Amino acid sequence: MLESIEMLERLANPEEPPLSLGELERIRLAFMKPSSDKGDLREKLQGMVIAFQGRGDLSEWPFEILDAIDECFVNQYMKNGEISTSLFVVDSAANTNNFIAYCDAVDQRLRNSGFDRPRYAREYFAYFSIWQVHGYTFPVPLGTQSVMRSLEMVSNKFETGFIEVRI
Repeated sequence: MLESIEMLERLANPEEPPLSLGELERIRLAFMKPSSDKGDLREKLQGMVIAFQGRGDLSEWPFEILDAIDECFVNQYMKNGEISTSLFVVDSAANTNNFIAYCDAVDQRLRNSGFDRPRYAREYFAYFSIWQVHGYTFPVPLGTQSVMRSLEMVSNKFETGFIEVRI
C-alpha cells in the first residue's frame, strides 16, 4: 500500500513522457485483449518504464484533485459504505472491472479538473493504469485516504484470512 502512495509522486513527474496519452491508451486497451502480444507491448513501454522512475513534488497535487480521485474510489469500490469484497483479490474479474471503471473516472477528473494538476499527470496515470506491467498480481488504486481506510475494513472483515509469515 505504501507503494501506491509513492505513485502520486511518480504521477507528478515533471519530465515529458516518451509516449503520448493516445499511445498509452492504445497499449492499455491492447493489454486487455487475451490475444495480444504482451512481449511486444512491454517492449513499446520500455521508455515509460524508465521515465516512471522519476518523481515530482507531492505539493503539486491540490487537495481538491486528491479528494476527487478518492471520490472515484469510493464511488466504484464502496457501495452503501461497504467495501467491495473483490478489492485486493487476485484473478478477480470484478476487481479488474472495478479498476477499469475507477481509472476511467480518475482520468475524467484529471481531464476536467478546474485546478492545476501536475503537467503530465494524465500520461503517467495512463501508464500506471496498465497494472500488468508493474509486477502486481492484481490492480491497486492510488493510495488515497479511502483506499487506506479500506485496507483496514477488509482486514477487519476477513481477519482470520490474514496471517503473519515469519522465517
